[in-house]
Amino acid sequence: MDARMSMRRRITEHFREAILTGTLATGAVIPPARALAEQFGTREANVHQALTPLVKEGLISRRPKTGTVVNALERKLERIAVYVIKDVQHPANNFTRILLKLIDEELHNLRIGCLVINENREGSGLVQIRRMAKLRQIQGVIIPAMWPGSIDELANLPVPYSCLAAANIANRVSLFDRSMAECAIRALKKLHCSKIGILSSIQDFKSPKNDIEREYQAFYNIFRKLAAAAGLDLRPEWIYTTTRDAQIGDDDYDVFAYHGFNHIWSAREKPDGLFICMDDLIRGALMATLNLKVSVPGELKLVMHRNQENKILCPLPCTFVETSIADIARGLISLVVDMFNGKPAKPIKLGYKVSPFAGDRLKSLHERGAA
Repeated sequence: MDARMSMRRRITEHFREAILTGTLATGAVIPPARALAEQFGTREANVHQALTPLVKEGLISRRPKTGTVVNALERKLERIAVYVIKDVQHPANNFTRILLKLIDEELHNLRIGCLVINENREGSGLVQIRRMAKLRQIQGVIIPAMWPGSIDELANLPVPYSCLAAANIANRVSLFDRSMAECAIRALKKLHCSKIGILSSIQDFKSPKNDIEREYQAFYNIFRKLAAAAGLDLRPEWIYTTTRDAQIGDDDYDVFAYHGFNHIWSAREKPDGLFICMDDLIRGALMATLNLKVSVPGELKLVMHRNQENKILCPLPCTFVETSIADIARGLISLVVDMFNGKPAKPIKLGYKVSPFAGDRLKSLHERGAA
């Protein structure tokens, strides 16, 4: 406790924390003012004044003959914290900005407060989350992005949390699952592709070390099996992903996608279809396509992941495999609400849809502008 606090506030915070953390259980009787004055080295009047805010907050009651008693805490979902580890102001993190906005709007509709807590290099964001959860100042946590090892760090939070992650845990919403793979393969097959590649910002782990890496490996295994079942040739030289030792920074997505496309297209035999996963790689891949003068869809058919709310215009004929950020926001919130209400967590499966090239709309906009 901060030594600079006044004695009254120190007493108030001491008992508030003891009650909210359960150290003082419901029905416990707080010692008389005389005993507390001696314990804290102050006057009885200061003790009485220090406990008054707790009476007003409904944490304690003063009862004749019994004394000051701890009340039963009202269990109410009033505020959810959103724990953000990314720099949301960076241009590359438009997805996170949209997600935060939609989470805030949905929580407002549910009359639940939203508190965004950003992490820093010192790790004080997680410390703040833990303290606020312990004091019941927040009743749930939403985590838009997980990292290896974070599951263990968050396992002991005293409030329910949900996350957008590929981790094999029940309280998750995951972008990478069988549904996405099925949608992409179906789109490539419909375009009459026979040889396909994949350009992805998600690593294809050969020797996974944790749950997140195992889930990513499972996604690629499913993708390969579905491609084989559909009669599509998927060769190693047509697969370009990150590596454990070379992760993509916020400034590197365009460069990564540009080099990745060049790598795939430099193969002696080239694919006639390419799945680009995720939408943060689209711009770099398109720059490489145009620079190499690849004919789309003549030489290559493009199927690309895109979030519906994160509109990315494509000047080339392509097919989008779309998800909804609003669905992600609602899924993350529903997990926390359900767990707070005592319901078991179940992973949220996102819906995917195939959205064909909007070239006609681009053409009409161009013609309207020319007119």
